[in-house]
Amino acid sequence: MKFTVLNCLEEWNLVDQVIEGIQSLPFAQSKMNEALDLLDEFKVFCTDAKTRLGRCCYGARVIELNEIYFTKHGLEKDRNDTFLHEIAHALHRFFVSVHDESHGLYWRMIAKAIGCRATRTASGDDSKVMREIRVANAKHVYTCKKCGYKIYKYRKLKNLRHRYHGPCGERSGRLIHNQLR
Repeated sequence: MKFTVLNCLEEWNLVDQVIEGIQSLPFAQSKMNEALDLLDEFKVFCTDAKTRLGRCCYGARVIELNEIYFTKHGLEKDRNDTFLHEIAHALHRFFVSVHDESHGLYWRMIAKAIGCRATRTASGDDSKVMREIRVANAKHVYTCKKCGYKIYKYRKLKNLRHRYHGPCGERSGRLIHNQLR
């Protein structure tokens, strides 16, 4: 069964929060009905992405959520926050334009209005769990020559000669590809 954004908002009791948030935006009030129609066009899919919690594909009218994170590790508030984050992207593209920054001022206004953290990446416990997922799924492990810090990657880095561990610097923080899982 395919879910639309509005179906999920209803199931997760977020409809009123999103509607009130849209109504509070001065540039969105005249397009309220069109915005709700747009959200009804969007489908929600689960993905097994290795490095992201969610994604909004405006052209295809799809919002993807990371199934691995939300079924094994996620809390309801994390799922809701990520879902609202992606909805904010869809509404931002609808209300503002294609050319504005994807996490810029207008996006942050929309995100705060509909009730999600207006941040670009996961933070706190979210980022720790994402690191655990990244470590568990990594096919390539790189180690800093200077401090021994391990960097886990799903894909092999190209041109390793120009890659280094930022805190250790370009000269002494070169990475060594030391393990393939």
